[in-house]
Amino acid sequence: MNPVNYLYLAALLFAIGASGVLIRRNAIVVFMCVELMLNACNL
Repeated sequence: MNPVNYLYLAALLFAIGASGVLIRRNAIVVFMCVELMLNACNL
């Protein structure tokens, strides 16, 4: 994989996590989405 592909994957995961934080109301789901955003940053 090219480094650009990792960047696209990280951006996609971060966007999914951010939309989950903004849309969901359940605290556990919000924490899972925050964890997804943190994993995207580490990728």
